[in-house]
Amino acid sequence: MDNLNATERAVMCDFMGRLQQHMGNAGCNDYDLPDTDEGHALAKEAEDLDNDDPQVPAPLCTYDFKVLSVLCKKLGWEPTE
Repeated sequence: MDNLNATERAVMCDFMGRLQQHMGNAGCNDYDLPDTDEGHALAKEAEDLDNDDPQVPAPLCTYDFKVLSVLCKKLGWEPTE
């Protein structure tokens, strides 16, 4: 994302926000993450689990809009709702 200027980043975040709303309103929101250390860390962030908590959704499944929310925050976008 470092190669995006401020306008491009704002547009990208707008698209991601719209996608997040669309995903949240979809009928099925299950999203299977890869069974890797990074996948487990993302699942814990998406589910607001303590990083020391060994419990992770099995089989590493969470909601697509929750994953997108974590990624949006990492890009510096926060919903204004």
